[in-house]
Amino acid sequence: FAPRKIENSFGFGSTINQKVTTSVHYDYGCVLNFDGKLSEFGRPNPQNLPGEVSHLAFFQTFGGFCLNMIMDPNSVTNLYHPVLAKHSIDIQEAGGRMVGIDTFERTAQFCYARLM
Repeated sequence: FAPRKIENSFGFGSTINQKVTTSVHYDYGCVLNFDGKLSEFGRPNPQNLPGEVSHLAFFQTFGGFCLNMIMDPNSVTNLYHPVLAKHSIDIQEAGGRMVGIDTFERTAQFCYARLM
């Protein structure tokens, strides 16, 4: 698993015209709302990406991350920060806090939450 190979290209299911770099993460801040619609940085329906496509992209991307962590627990070092925004994983605010006492558990919870 070498997530940095995608740098200078576009992430799967990308919703913005910005390539993945060391400061741009794979999910681009996209969130599936409770009503199933995609929201990016608080803007509803970025580029009119259909909900079904968003769900497929998230399931395949974050499902792959979860599977990778199950098969190789050390892979969290490839995901935490280089691929996934560590400030989102380490958030301490109520309602956004990831369950877990260490980086592996919080990163796994972050990925798992995007599958549900």
